[in-house]
Amino acid sequence: MQQHLIVLGFEVSKLIPYFLVGLIGLFVGFLYVFRSIRNEFFKNKSEKVIYMIQGVGSSMLITWISYEITDYFFNLPTSLCVAISGGVGYLGAESVSALALDSLKKRL
Repeated sequence: MQQHLIVLGFEVSKLIPYFLVGLIGLFVGFLYVFRSIRNEFFKNKSEKVIYMIQGVGSSMLITWISYEITDYFFNLPTSLCVAISGGVGYLGAESVSALALDSLKKRL
């Protein structure tokens, strides 16, 4: 009989993929920010910080959404779902952030 570690009412084995998705989303987000920050001009430090938070956050969100889609609809192994979601988060963050920045520029 296999025992599962239960912390605060949750099985740890079910939370590990989400921890990995969050960690990979954070890593991919920083890669995206480092890649795209050299093409931007900022007036002050607060704009740079907001840009970094927005870049990392959007990449983490896209990574999580793509993980849920690949896990639920395609029933792939967990490690493959995490790997695919990391790639989608890295490639998709640029398009989502461009769309968000365009909508903000129209409102201002």
